[in-house]
Amino acid sequence: MSETEAANIKETVDRVLAGEEYQYLREHAEQHFGDGPYKNVSAFELGLDLILDGLKKIHGAGA
Repeated sequence: MSETEAANIKETVDRVLAGEEYQYLREHAEQHFGDGPYKNVSAFELGLDLILDGLKKIHGAGA
């Protein structure tokens, strides 16, 4: 993924996940845009991580 594509995705995530309603989802996504072990993962991996994180939270909440 080019830096331009990554910047466009980050801009979209910031816009769509603005506010407090999706605070944890936004924090998770930000891990993929910052420097760290998730910086260079693919869009598929990012999406999969977001889904799995949500499922873990649902399961932990007893839903």
